[in-house]
Amino acid sequence: MTSDNDFMRLTGIITNGCANAAGPELKWTVYNSDGTVAFSQDFWPASTVNIAPRTNYPFEYPHAAPRGRWSYEVRVVSVDQW
Repeated sequence: MTSDNDFMRLTGIITNGCANAAGPELKWTVYNSDGTVAFSQDFWPASTVNIAPRTNYPFEYPHAAPRGRWSYEVRVVSVDQW
């Protein structure tokens, strides 16, 4: 994750380790330094495209940057087949 004064960008690679093509939904949660949630956003990095089995899919997701210092986590919250 990178940030400047106005925006932060989550850049990553998600790997489909399954035998079937699928589309994952991710949740990006950013926490303030006191542990409260600055924001939480669900998104589909591949939109409505299935990621082929045993392949990597690079993605980038921007969001307005909260003020202050923070930490974050990203996790898969659901998977769908389109």
